Amino acid sequence: MSEGAVEEVLHSRADVVFNVTLVLAIVATVFVGLRITSKWIVVKRNNSDDVFTIIAWVSDTLIYGIYGEWKDKTDDRC
Repeated sequence: MSEGAVEEVLHSRADVVFNVTLVLAIVATVFVGLRITSKWIVVKRNNSDDVFTIIAWVSDTLIYGIYGEWKDKTDDRC
């Protein structure tokens, strides 16, 4: 494969990878939200594991967002 063909394949896969990652992040957000809602509002019980779940979700979202922005700005292939 020539270099142009390789770049074309990688670029075409980038959109698919981004869309799949975005869908999985949305699904994970919905499930985390439903779990927290069911435990805190319906059952009226909250534990430290719920707090750690929220902290992990927020930190993961922020770190991935910041890294993604930084990577997009430093990526010279696009």
